[in-house]
Amino acid sequence: MSLLNFLLTRLGDLVLAPWSFHTPWPALIVASLLAAAILVALFRLSSNQTAMRRGRDRLLARVLELLLFRHDLGVSLTACWRIAVENARYLAVFLQPMAISLVPLLCLFAQFSAWFEHRPLRIGESLIVEIELDQAYSVLNSPLQISTSDSLQVINSGVRIPLHNELCLPLRATETGTGWIELQLEGRAERRTVLVSDRLNRVSPYQQRTGWWTDFLNPTATPLAQDSPLKRFDVRYPARQLFLGDREVHWTIIAFVLMMIFSLALSKLFGIRIA
Repeated sequence: MSLLNFLLTRLGDLVLAPWSFHTPWPALIVASLLAAAILVALFRLSSNQTAMRRGRDRLLARVLELLLFRHDLGVSLTACWRIAVENARYLAVFLQPMAISLVPLLCLFAQFSAWFEHRPLRIGESLIVEIELDQAYSVLNSPLQISTSDSLQVINSGVRIPLHNELCLPLRATETGTGWIELQLEGRAERRTVLVSDRLNRVSPYQQRTGWWTDFLNPTATPLAQDSPLKRFDVRYPARQLFLGDREVHWTIIAFVLMMIFSLALSKLFGIRIA
């Protein structure tokens, strides 16, 4: 999983970094086009176009049978049953390549979330850093030492939550650039980068101990070591907002709609039937 995440992250950087403007729209369009091209290619490689064409023809024939003999109740009922059977057969042929394409697309969307789900901090803005300690350490009694780069300012000593063994620390951005916050505990140091920028950039809000599900959901973040004194080291970046007119729309909805449009266009261009 780590190697796959590394390769996909490098691919995402290669494709989306050139579109790092003040607006995320060009990068979102490019990302949707890339996802559509991969979907169409995978569908073409994994689908049986001949079986799909025959399935469509059989389904159409049963529908025509129903229309032609609609005045005969017995024939109509039989035709309805045949339509249901042929539709099930066609869906079975159609869903197989879709299922094969689903996992790669989920991996791509997990990568895209690092670009479009959150945005970097801006000068003067604040965010919360959430640090959860391992159960072997007490958030109330452990000698935590916290330091930051010059581009960040610790607003106060934060809030310690014994119930979750967690420290919530507020930070404010003072300069543009890639800053960092470092926590030292009993000789072990853990550092997180904090990006301050008004342009589109990849950010990784969550950092946890490694695990296949955690690595899948946070593919661009370097996981914490299993023996780390921390269980979680999260930088709560602001959510990115996208608007269509006056209405805020989540980026996944926009990406899905664009991907469907591009998929239909590409499939028609290359003579591939995806429906």
